[in-house]
Amino acid sequence: MDIALGYWNVPMAEDSVGKTAFLCTYGLYEWLVLSFVLYYAVPAFERLVENVLVDLKWRIYLVYLDDCIVFSEDCSTHLVRLKQVLQRFRALVSSSR
Repeated sequence: MDIALGYWNVPMAEDSVGKTAFLCTYGLYEWLVLSFVLYYAVPAFERLVENVLVDLKWRIYLVYLDDCIVFSEDCSTHLVRLKQVLQRFRALVSSSR
């Protein structure tokens, strides 16, 4: 599953917000949430996902960039595993708000 929009659910550290500033014709902007385009965003997000799913890694899922690959031998097991992973993501998003 593609979890690219997950980046937008991760708040930036307050002391890092100013470092993300960019200027365009409409004014000066800063990222308040993690952006896929930031240099360190991909490894930081991948670490975050792996920490949330640490006990499931290699058993039911793998992460590559912004993709979470859930694997199973049959459909019913796959649905159970997807539910496990999605519940962890939901808990992470709820706790960060």
